[in-house]
Amino acid sequence: GFRLVSTWNFGDPVHNSVECIDILPEINILAVAMCGSKCVFYDINEQSNDPIQVLKGGNHPWFVPDSIALSQDYFAVSGRKPSAVFIWNWRKGVRLSNRVNYEMIESSFLPPLF
Repeated sequence: GFRLVSTWNFGDPVHNSVECIDILPEINILAVAMCGSKCVFYDINEQSNDPIQVLKGGNHPWFVPDSIALSQDYFAVSGRKPSAVFIWNWRKGVRLSNRVNYEMIESSFLPPLF
């Protein structure tokens, strides 16, 4: 089961609205996707509430994440406004791919990646 070790504050709810959360318990990682294509990673075993990694998907202030997938090395987020998919090697902070479709109105969802 889970137990509460820490509480995280993600900042101003207007500018840092959390849309998706994923936990990878085998490596104690919490991933949070926020509006505006910002993704933040926390080590849930650390006493510090500071993130261990912060990723930006680009300059899309209205991007709304709909789906995230997390593995030990890779992280993917898909969403809308604009419709986009971003993939990173999250440990290195390297964006591997981004696909943005400004004409697509419907949100895109990730197929199982991992």
